[in-house]
Amino acid sequence: SAERPDRLGVVLVDGRDGVAAGGCHGDGLRVCTDVPHVTTHLTANDPVRMREFAQSLSAELKRRAELLGLSSFAEWHTRREVSGRIVA
Repeated sequence: SAERPDRLGVVLVDGRDGVAAGGCHGDGLRVCTDVPHVTTHLTANDPVRMREFAQSLSAELKRRAELLGLSSFAEWHTRREVSGRIVA
């Protein structure tokens, strides 16, 4: 990714209960947790953590919708880039 790990975090959600195709037990996406942008790994067999993740994701989407207001993301992003520039 072009973004630094402190600006972009990735949550791996493994919906296969840690069971690989063919019924063999495996690590699923857990093997990818060393990738720089990965912050955590969730599996479907942990309903408490999955519910907490869903609630956090819902809250973040609501926060971002409020931040954008009636603007599209492209409009918001353009305004943000322009406001950060120094005009000489």
